[in-house]
Amino acid sequence: MQIDLCRNLARAILTLFLVVCFATCNHSESPNVLQIDFPQPAPQQKLLFTARLNNRTSLFTVNRDGSGQKRLTDSTLSVGWRPLWSPDGRQILFSGWQDRHVDVYVIDFDGRNLQNLTPDSLEGDHPRWSPGGDEIVFESNRKIWVMNRDGTNRRNLMPEKTRTGANPDWSPDGKWIVYDTSLEIRTMSRFGLEDSVRSTGSLDFRAIQPNWSPGGEYISYRSVGQIDDALAIIDLEQDTTFFAQGIFPSQGVLGWHPAGHKMLIFSGRNRGNPVEIAWLDISGNRDLIIEPSGAWATCADDCETIFYVDTDPETNRQEIFSITDGQISQVTRNFLHEEVLDVSPFILP
Repeated sequence: MQIDLCRNLARAILTLFLVVCFATCNHSESPNVLQIDFPQPAPQQKLLFTARLNNRTSLFTVNRDGSGQKRLTDSTLSVGWRPLWSPDGRQILFSGWQDRHVDVYVIDFDGRNLQNLTPDSLEGDHPRWSPGGDEIVFESNRKIWVMNRDGTNRRNLMPEKTRTGANPDWSPDGKWIVYDTSLEIRTMSRFGLEDSVRSTGSLDFRAIQPNWSPGGEYISYRSVGQIDDALAIIDLEQDTTFFAQGIFPSQGVLGWHPAGHKMLIFSGRNRGNPVEIAWLDISGNRDLIIEPSGAWATCADDCETIFYVDTDPETNRQEIFSITDGQISQVTRNFLHEEVLDVSPFILP
């Protein structure tokens, strides 16, 4: 009897072993097998740009090879200066004019879910994402405001200050905001505290459009005079300001190199000098990239590739080009619209 019990126990163990092996090995028959989901390839990096159509500036995206051009906004809304990708690449932030009112808008990367974040009497212009993408700084009626990325928790950082503020930008760590008063470049905390002067203009030269460097050591800005312009660079550690003369930065700094040691600039327009896109290092040395007919440029691939606007020699129309190691490629060709002006490219981060 004891032998039979042992045999039955052995059969039970063998049966259980076979069941486990069958369930593990026969993947096609078992609904509970572990499935391995291979990651999907990342979407192709897109170029964001604006183009004026019938006196309205619209927002477009296009693949870097020129395919997949898509218009994101319609003719009821005119897109403002310098639209920006969110840090995660899912949304686009911009100011827009509608019914003679300027507001801050966001739209998904595919053109869906257009939202006005300042729909009431509060106007909004020159918006900028915080480094983490959770907040937006913007100017309204010459005051600096901050709000959550969905438009909630709006707060005026200058409620009791008599001076005005414009063109705000975040520090790389998201703790500070730089802005201009037309005569001064100032910084303050993201809560509006510790407001201090960083550089001063004059009655002859306005100090405008500050931009923080990626490492946080420098702030660049335009010094604009009636006759001459200059690009100024504030060294925050040394508390000094350097002026790069003869640059004529008609669009300010188009972007900083990720390493933080040089800036992409557009220079020369309306000053009798050749229009040029160039790198300018923090010592004022200029490295010419190209002399185009357009007025904008941006960089990608750690700034190994520059996208810029120039004239298509065959159609005499403005299109987007790229240059990498001196090799030029045309990105867009023959827009589907009758009039395309002021094309401005902005690369996906």
